[in-house]
Amino acid sequence: MEIKKNILFGLLFISAFYCSSQSVNKTLIGSWLVKDTRVESSMIPEEQIAIIEVMQESFKGAKFTFNADGTFLFTLGPQAADIMKELLFVNNTNWIYDESKSYISIGTKSDGYSLMGILVRHKDGMNYFILDESPIMLHVQKT
Repeated sequence: MEIKKNILFGLLFISAFYCSSQSVNKTLIGSWLVKDTRVESSMIPEEQIAIIEVMQESFKGAKFTFNADGTFLFTLGPQAADIMKELLFVNNTNWIYDESKSYISIGTKSDGYSLMGILVRHKDGMNYFILDESPIMLHVQKT
């Protein structure tokens, strides 16, 4: 009888964890439009300010799409600088979500999903993506 209880408890725990993980993924699945950007660091070296401004403009109007089949699509905003188009190499790759870190990893299984990382934040009723290794915070809205 004790073994049956343990098995039942284990199955309930696994299904609750699986359902919780699936609900987060369902929330992320879809297209996210970048409404605005802001810089999250006041300590940006002066020589990097110009490129950060170019990056901010390029991300305005960009779209991140997380498909249910794990594929990832990415487009830059209409005012994107040519230099930023190099980021399009992440288009048509894959994505995985680490709920414990609120972190999306983008790439392929063979590269360890290491092409791009996005920290997901929800604050004051708004959603934000923070690109790994960047001081830029993207205010996003699901479309």
